[in-house]
Amino acid sequence: MSATAIAIPIVLEVAKRVGAPLVERVLTEYMGKPTGEFAGSLAETVIDAVRDRTGDGPTPGTAKLDDAVLEVEADVMPDLIFAQVEQQREANRLQLAEMDKGPTWTWGWRPATMWMIAGLWLFLAVIVPLINLMLALLGASAHVVLILDMGTLLTLTGIYMGLYMGGHTVKSSIEKAAAAWGRKR
Repeated sequence: MSATAIAIPIVLEVAKRVGAPLVERVLTEYMGKPTGEFAGSLAETVIDAVRDRTGDGPTPGTAKLDDAVLEVEADVMPDLIFAQVEQQREANRLQLAEMDKGPTWTWGWRPATMWMIAGLWLFLAVIVPLINLMLALLGASAHVVLILDMGTLLTLTGIYMGLYMGGHTVKSSIEKAAAAWGRKR
């Protein structure tokens, strides 16, 4: 068990007793959560701030600990809350930026091509054989022949996947090679 986990119940009890609701809430939120979550890092910051103000660590029943918790409540907690609000604001801004894709023509070709290739595979691998089976069962001597065969469709699919999934890698490799070639001149 970490020193922070041991200190949390001690500091939580003092926060309840001396009337430090922000410290109390942060430490209560942390209880039972794994370290590394934001509430956990916030609780660790609070415990570290109390530890810095007491010198050696939270020792139960000392006036020094009571003063340290009250000082953290007054001085540290507003900054921590402001930092958390700023972090959330930045996360919201980033999410909105990711959602703004721009005009449809700049990004719509990718899903349209994906659906077209999927439709071609469905048509070539499922629908055409079913049509030919039905025609054969009905006794017709004709069957559906396509100008697009499996090999061609596989090639088209491979080219699309190479460009769509690996295009950035190729582009950055070309840019690096061009930059390196430009330095050699």
